[in-house]
Amino acid sequence: MNKIEVEKAVETHADTIWRLAWIHCNRVQENAEDVFQETFLALVRSKKTFASEEHLKAWLIRVVLNQCKKKYYHEQKYQPTKKETIDYLVEQTKEENDNGSEHLHEMLYTLSEKYRKVIVLYYMEEMTTKEIANILRISESTVRKRLQRGRDMLRQKGEGQWER
Repeated sequence: MNKIEVEKAVETHADTIWRLAWIHCNRVQENAEDVFQETFLALVRSKKTFASEEHLKAWLIRVVLNQCKKKYYHEQKYQPTKKETIDYLVEQTKEENDNGSEHLHEMLYTLSEKYRKVIVLYYMEEMTTKEIANILRISESTVRKRLQRGRDMLRQKGEGQWER
């Protein structure tokens, strides 16, 4: 990719990549920044041509998720969520949207990664179950089942605050 194409990709997809890095790095600022940078460096180094913006976005999401896995699972540096990082995220969410959604965000981060990924991609990134299945390399039915189970877990944690 040339410099202009990379700059356009960064402008277009930076928010999505940052949110995913932040979530999957357990809201640790330094780690999320590293993953964010590595993701776009991979784009610069890549000789791949992309058929469309959706293809590029899916590729970037796959790269960011792989970078997070590499950082935490292969190097076994996984750290449990720290209260101060949850507090920071809740405070940030509160500033952006002061309608009580901070409780939902806090509960979201208590879910296991497999449920959290599909919920974030489906609701926050507004991706279809087919797109999520392609990115995570799982079947569409698995995506739908994880969405259902994740919503059920959130509903239970929310003590019946959400209706079906």
